[in-house]
Amino acid sequence: MERDNAIVTVVTSDYLHFASALVESIRQYDKSISIFVCVVDLENGELPKDEHSISYITGSDLKVPKWKRMAFQYSGKELSAALKSFAVDYLFSHGFSKVVLLDSDIHVYDSLEQIFEELEQTSLLLTPHWLEPGPEDGIFPSACDIRLYGVYNTGFMGFRLTNETLAFVDWWKDRCYSNCIIDIPAGRFVDQSWVDLAPCFVADCHIARHPGWNVAYWNLPGRRLATSKDGIEVNGKPLVFFHFSGFDPNDATRLSKYSKRNEYQSQLIVKQIATEYGARLLDKQNFFNYEYRFKRLKDGKEIKPEWRQAVRLNLPLLDNIENPFDSLCSIQGFEKLQAIENSIRPKESVALKIRRRLKNQFLNL
Repeated sequence: MERDNAIVTVVTSDYLHFASALVESIRQYDKSISIFVCVVDLENGELPKDEHSISYITGSDLKVPKWKRMAFQYSGKELSAALKSFAVDYLFSHGFSKVVLLDSDIHVYDSLEQIFEELEQTSLLLTPHWLEPGPEDGIFPSACDIRLYGVYNTGFMGFRLTNETLAFVDWWKDRCYSNCIIDIPAGRFVDQSWVDLAPCFVADCHIARHPGWNVAYWNLPGRRLATSKDGIEVNGKPLVFFHFSGFDPNDATRLSKYSKRNEYQSQLIVKQIATEYGARLLDKQNFFNYEYRFKRLKDGKEIKPEWRQAVRLNLPLLDNIENPFDSLCSIQGFEKLQAIENSIRPKESVALKIRRRLKNQFLNL
């Protein structure tokens, strides 16, 4: 039943214009479905005015243990990714039995009802980055890149409430609580790399193969977009949602900051939909002018990556601090931060050390 279904996206406040565009696109096709926007760094009194029947929730609403400490230890990108699992659990605990998780930089071009229909038959829906071997031309992403960043893209996931799904979400939450970081040589990419194990844990996990789901720069070489009398098609199937990962509305020259290919030249229709999407985002930027609130200490000092890492690693200097945003503003706190900067230096992962040594060996042959 529709009242059991929910869609959720998790964003930082400086990405609210993306979330607004996402919700607007959903509402074109699904007028009454419950949509939740979790804004990780705002409190209830700071949330924007409701539009398109959005239900806003905050990071603190998710009841994360030692919430301010967790919020401090991650960058905005990492924190948004870490809280996806908590947001799904929150909606399960509030009576929803089917939850679709979407990244805010997704735009919808058809009804998502088909996804909820699919969830009637399966507990977990995933989309892999590739549905077929991609080009091995030295341009990102290669097959090796896909293995490092994660087989499945967690910009979209579908969940149905079952014991196995709950167990997986709990496990995913535990991983993301302190290990939702970007360390590609070590095979860790925020929440995504952990989901590679999901099909092992959820027996009726389904790998979706619809070419119109989660279209993005990483799979465009195998997906041809075309206009039809009914809209846009992908390999002969309707385009349902496009994932504009890495898209910058202020840079009209490329689809994604992560891609080295010229998707606009190879498929002109991609440039057309990206231009339309960019115009929507620029229009909404005027209404959502926020700076990420967890970017700074309470006194205005910008938080350095070393300080976040020290909290995440529970270094002795900071292991008893509940709210680093406040506590580190004192003189004693500043002295601790100086000590941390002197003790922490960027460290190579084991994998990167091995790769560097092998490269040097081959260069010396």
